[in-house]
Amino acid sequence: MRLFRNCFALSAFFLITQYALGGHGLPSCKDVSPEPQHVFDFIVVGAGPGGGPLAGRLAESGYSVLVVDAGQNVETLDVTIPAYFNFVLSDPVVALNYTIHEYPPDFEFQSNNTWYPRAQAVGGCAIHNALTNCVAGLKPNFDLLETTFDDPSWKLDNMWDYFVRIERNSYLPQPNPDHGFHGWLGTIGGPVTPSNGSDSQLNDITIGLANSAPNVLDINTRASPPNFTMTSLSNTVNSTNERSSVKERLHQVQRDHPGKLTFALGTLATKVLICQPDGDSQAPQAYGLQVAPNASLPVSDQFTRKVELNFTHYYARHEVIVSAGLFQSPQLLMLSGIGNKTNLESFGIEPIVDLPGVGQNLRDNDEIPTTWLLKQNPPAGNCTFGTDPATDPCLAAWDAAAPKHDGTPYTPAVGFPEALVWQSVDGLDDPDVLQYWVPAWDMGYVSDPGFFINGFSAITLKGHASSRGYVRLTGSHPQDVLDIQKLHFQPVDSPDIQRDLAALRGGIRTARQVVQLPHIAEHSLQEVNPGSDVQTDEELNEYIFEHIFAHHGCCTNKMGADDDNEAVLDGRFRVRSVSSLRVVDMSSWPDAPGFFPTTPMYMLSEKAADLILEDTQRYY
Repeated sequence: MRLFRNCFALSAFFLITQYALGGHGLPSCKDVSPEPQHVFDFIVVGAGPGGGPLAGRLAESGYSVLVVDAGQNVETLDVTIPAYFNFVLSDPVVALNYTIHEYPPDFEFQSNNTWYPRAQAVGGCAIHNALTNCVAGLKPNFDLLETTFDDPSWKLDNMWDYFVRIERNSYLPQPNPDHGFHGWLGTIGGPVTPSNGSDSQLNDITIGLANSAPNVLDINTRASPPNFTMTSLSNTVNSTNERSSVKERLHQVQRDHPGKLTFALGTLATKVLICQPDGDSQAPQAYGLQVAPNASLPVSDQFTRKVELNFTHYYARHEVIVSAGLFQSPQLLMLSGIGNKTNLESFGIEPIVDLPGVGQNLRDNDEIPTTWLLKQNPPAGNCTFGTDPATDPCLAAWDAAAPKHDGTPYTPAVGFPEALVWQSVDGLDDPDVLQYWVPAWDMGYVSDPGFFINGFSAITLKGHASSRGYVRLTGSHPQDVLDIQKLHFQPVDSPDIQRDLAALRGGIRTARQVVQLPHIAEHSLQEVNPGSDVQTDEELNEYIFEHIFAHHGCCTNKMGADDDNEAVLDGRFRVRSVSSLRVVDMSSWPDAPGFFPTTPMYMLSEKAADLILEDTQRYY
């Protein structure tokens, strides 16, 4: 039948088969009988920044696409008004509350219950992030991919064209070769300027930051910014001053191409369906997806207990594309028999392909806060960040200003846009440290932040950090929690880790110097963290070990060369030794992308869409 005859051709370009295991009890592809109402050209697992853009591209190219996601379509104020972004993290419909272990048990410092929030919904983590649109710091990522695969299409200049394709810029004059003005991702920005006229203290601090280093008005350019510069970070906000993300892109595609894009929401993907084509030389082939409707992940607020699941099967004429994120994508592969053979067998999972890299190489950026109290509380105002305009006059003003929402306290108000960027060591092609400034007491992702309204923070973000952890199963049930080990700063005496620590210490010391500058010093009352008495390298290291945080995890199904034992994917996102199966999400990167990953992930997804369309037209 056409479903599998078309898929057979795809296996011909999978040249690496040494990881496929013989003797597994796979059904024969010719014996699989799809249910006609459950057949689609492509199945995409995940509606976030990885799966969303490519699903939209495939659908508007004329293919039928099923998007499976454990979340729902969410249209609350939290995911709409940019100023509400801090509240999305705890939205019970959206929140996925992962817990990770920062350090191994024999390390001097311990942190075994670190909160690591993710999001489930159409749009994925793009509906709960801080709306930062930053594509700086990506040259090392694309240089690595170009070198690994000897493929010039991965050059930064070529990859930048995807950013131009998706961006709908509203803050720069046209034309501009580094920016797009007709895409689906709305962006706003501008030079470093005083924030508003009502808070003289905040205005002074903003002016002081602007004077702390030479200014680069636009960090989102193909050219690397000069070393040690102050810049403005743009935000993903549309022309009506609402959050912009791939969620709106998917809805627009569904309206413009009826019948091509279908959602299965509130649905847990539990297993990739794999069959064995005729002939021993053929790689096992993905032909569909097993799902559990109305089932929750164990980290969801909707989860009550592990239950016996009822399954439904969907079938793909062409490919299954896994885009469930850095934690769930490796779990789905492992539950499907793709991963470390010994680990799979220990949980009673029959291994189909021995890929030891699945779940390995967990990477992230490192972030460390430096915080101060200010002498004055900012004007309290009368905004409650509520849901009822009758009791929140600022929300009433927002509603009254529709459709543009101009000139209200909630427009757009997403925090300080200022950031310092620099190279932690000489000779780098791109900056690897970005320090963003927040008009609040910010200690990262903690359940009880102890927020001080008169706080002021500098968050030093070390890009391309060296720590590498893993994600592993704790059982064979799709609702078993995962074992997530960050293995932060391990081994602590290695040269790479020592360079990361030095960069973070340098960020704290740089922030202290900036706070002593005119316009800022007159408002600073007291350094809270790490405290002015913490000065030596050893003292600062201890503070870093106790307060490090991160939220840009990636790389647990990395792309890599044929001779890389940890490479799960080839340079076209294809899972090694399984035809018709790809992974496209944050887990696909070999290294953490730049500083803020959402827009780079959109770019990677658009690249994957081009490759999928090219391969589909070539082989079918």
